[in-house]
Amino acid sequence: MMAKEAGQPLGGLGSRLPMYASWAIIAALVAQESLTDLIPLKPGHLTAGLLGIVLAVGASVVYIVWQLRVVRGAAPESTRRLVLLLTAAAVGALVVDDLWAPLPLAMSAVMLVLPTWRAAAGVGALLLGFGVFVFARWSDRYAVVIPLGIFALALVLYAFTRLSVVIRELQLTREELARTRVDQERERMQRDLHDMLGRTLVTASLRNQVALRTLDTDPAATREHLEQLHAVVTDGQARLRAVTSGPVIVSLADELDSATTLCQRLGIDLEVDADPLPEHAPERTIGAIVRESVTNMLKHSRAQSCTVAIRVEPSSVVLTVVNDGAIRPAGDQGADGTGVAHLRSVAEGQGGNLTAEFLDGSRFRVSARLPRRDADAAGSAATARTSGRETTTARRGDRPASTPTPLTQEPR
Repeated sequence: MMAKEAGQPLGGLGSRLPMYASWAIIAALVAQESLTDLIPLKPGHLTAGLLGIVLAVGASVVYIVWQLRVVRGAAPESTRRLVLLLTAAAVGALVVDDLWAPLPLAMSAVMLVLPTWRAAAGVGALLLGFGVFVFARWSDRYAVVIPLGIFALALVLYAFTRLSVVIRELQLTREELARTRVDQERERMQRDLHDMLGRTLVTASLRNQVALRTLDTDPAATREHLEQLHAVVTDGQARLRAVTSGPVIVSLADELDSATTLCQRLGIDLEVDADPLPEHAPERTIGAIVRESVTNMLKHSRAQSCTVAIRVEPSSVVLTVVNDGAIRPAGDQGADGTGVAHLRSVAEGQGGNLTAEFLDGSRFRVSARLPRRDADAAGSAATARTSGRETTTARRGDRPASTPTPLTQEPR
């Protein structure tokens, strides 16, 4: 996987943070060695000192370039020339001006690039040669202490680089899981469409043939067969809508459980805060938006935490999905994408609306507001009752008030 993804950019802050820490250590080492070497300036030492500093800085630059290539996924075999150049610069800085700061860099690179036994032999040779150099150049008291300290620094740099590589591989694995989930959904739709359309078309064809045979002899039977054909086509349309809108059997609880399980496997802290849905709430649509939002989060972010909140209001249901680790797209693309456009069309198809936006930092929010069908029904019933009362009142008001009938005296 590393070689396959070698040309891709680095992931989020999680994979870069260990590298930043190693760069800080390298900068501190080179700065400390350079200042110690030049201050106080010894007579006749300026040329050697500057050459040693140039070699040390050059070794640091080579190490950073090598580290970036490895973390981005370059095969270790393709970076061995950089490791050889780094080792040569480190040895040159030590020989020219007694600068040992680049040695931990070379050791950590050797440990990561070479196989175990060859790496152990290479690091051992560097430590042994440096120990002999210290013993001959400085003092036997430092022949063991300084090499051990350098080896400890090399282990720290190796650990930081290896940690960045592992984090990057985990991020690639997360993206692969998201793509696999999308592929599985496509395969499900293909299978369901094949089964459903095949069954519907065969049944419709049989009904149509029977209707054609009875067209001239029995019009009543033909009418019955055509009505059955219409029922088959209508049922096929309903099944087609069910297939394209999601799995055949979808519930919000199943989608939340699936999202929770997936996030647990990927180390994402998922928090669900959901109000109980009323009887006629758009549960399938909410479940579809949750599923698509989680899939988009896995594909387009480096999330560490995610919150799913569902609030039931008097006339609508509000779904909010917020995750961190969002990566802003280059240019002026904004928060819209293929997944967001699909989610918006799903919400608008139910008479609702959906918004997607970047928040402060690296957070991303998807918010959908869907109307409650039970609230619409209750409102319609209340309107009907009110209209009925007004009609009754109007009818009573339109009736003229009774006036006394003039009395006529009957003749006696």
